Amino acid sequence: MKTAVVCVALVLATSGCARLAESSLNPMNLFNRDKAEQPREIRPLVPEQKVVRVVDARAVAQSLSALEITPVNSGALVRATGSMGTAGAYGAQLVTVGVEGSTLILALRAFTGGAGGSTVTVGRFLSNEELAGVRNIRVTSQTNALSRRRLGG
Repeated sequence: MKTAVVCVALVLATSGCARLAESSLNPMNLFNRDKAEQPREIRPLVPEQKVVRVVDARAVAQSLSALEITPVNSGALVRATGSMGTAGAYGAQLVTVGVEGSTLILALRAFTGGAGGSTVTVGRFLSNEELAGVRNIRVTSQTNALSRRRLGG
């Protein structure tokens, strides 16, 4: 019986040792009181994103003559025809400029000075995700803009 009481007393006495090691009652901590705890560096869970601006060196079309929007199962196909004003247009593309309300704004851009012609026709596929909330599509040039209501959206 005495052995059982001594064992229980030892278990109870040593169960608090973990807390005692960090407390001010521990004689080993007497000389470490002035040591301030260093703040830990807090790192965000998501790394900081750097914004990279890409400057498009292609010229904006001088004028537009046609705009077609063809709905397809997974989005829409936008096709625009425009004049670059100078001969030698190449690398033409419809580039997203922004969104105003429910209108998606695109610009017809191309490099000039090559061996191509001055009139370009370019198409771009827009997925249903890109067209979410878009009712109109407008393509702009230097002198005019053409806009069409999107069907099936």
